[in-house]
Amino acid sequence: MTGTGEFFSSQLRMNPGWLFALAAGLVEIFGGLALVPGLLTRPAALAIAVLMAVAAFSVHLPNGFSGPPAATSTR
Repeated sequence: MTGTGEFFSSQLRMNPGWLFALAAGLVEIFGGLALVPGLLTRPAALAIAVLMAVAAFSVHLPNGFSGPPAATSTR
């Protein structure tokens, strides 16, 4: 969790990083657990969708969605 918090602070400029890392971890764990048996599906799905939107716009949009250039296929 410490490394993730440092990444959030330094690379994503989300301060305090540890708090955003904790929130992301809790949403992933408890949101996923809630979706499996069908408990609170709408709030859990909304929380996960917001988390994925933040990931898409803060990390993937500037860096690409398929990984580093060496990882892309030439076909």
